[in-house]
Amino acid sequence: VLVNGNINTYLIKGLEPASEYEILLAAVYANEVESDEVILIETTAKRTTTVATTTTRTITPRYAVKNLRIDEETTFSMRVSWQAVDSRNVRHYRLIYISAKGDRAEETRTVPSGQTSLVLQPLLSDTEYKVTIIPVYPDGDGPVSSQMGRTLPLSAPKNLRVSEEWYNRFRISWDVPPSPTMGYRVVYQPLSAPGQALETFVGEDVNTMLILNLLSGTEYSVKVIASYTTGSSEALSGKAKTLYLGVSNLSTYQVRMTGVCAQWVPHRHASSYRLVIQSVTGSQKQETKLGGGASRHCFNNLKPNTEYKISVYSQLQDGTEGPAVTANVKT
Repeated sequence: VLVNGNINTYLIKGLEPASEYEILLAAVYANEVESDEVILIETTAKRTTTVATTTTRTITPRYAVKNLRIDEETTFSMRVSWQAVDSRNVRHYRLIYISAKGDRAEETRTVPSGQTSLVLQPLLSDTEYKVTIIPVYPDGDGPVSSQMGRTLPLSAPKNLRVSEEWYNRFRISWDVPPSPTMGYRVVYQPLSAPGQALETFVGEDVNTMLILNLLSGTEYSVKVIASYTTGSSEALSGKAKTLYLGVSNLSTYQVRMTGVCAQWVPHRHASSYRLVIQSVTGSQKQETKLGGGASRHCFNNLKPNTEYKISVYSQLQDGTEGPAVTANVKT
């Protein structure tokens, strides 16, 4: 029966005589959410022609649950379990939990009598909670049992390692945190050269990543951030540097009015070189490509009394090109 909210009494008719009835009363709110039930056990009178009589009931003993435990903690949940002592007579369990700080409202869950565990979620990470469970009997509440539990923090990954350094890439690896994650954000940015921060996301089962398309001879800042359902961890930070892809000891010789020669110490992994000579004013430019074993080259058809900039770019077999190694000379 559904009655109006301003009514606080109701006559139940059409019942059997000398029969025990269980009455449940719950408040219903505008959003159709119901409160916990208030339970009443009552027996109707016997049918008689003389004196009406009522029956009396023996109060059932009430027992607390045993072995209340909290385990399987995560950053946003924990499991509460207990051992039923009197499941035949218990109508249901009322489970109450609240943060130890008291900064959130108390939460209540109703658990059927045949169930002896419940996962509480969503909870705040790295927060201590007080959990209370009360067996509810037909004629009232049983003894209270309480236990403290704590959710896991949003732990950061640890032990950042760098390996497989090459001219345009390197690999990073890390140790996963104890808390289950949703994945990891990897952020990297050049420190010794201009460039914006780049970011990628890898899954929860990944703890290593090969970062590609990097600048050679460049130091990078690297950050790995664990992502959780309730937020992100602190960043695990480190640095990594690519190998330098460039010739050494670039110098000029045989400087003439219309020509100049350049020489250098070859790079051990270069498959080719791109050479560019350009006047400082930018009015004249020559470009040529040499094999990886070359160590010198002469430029001709230059203008007299003109300052030039010579740039040597080392290239790998896969097309990766290192930064320019330069030298200035005046014909």
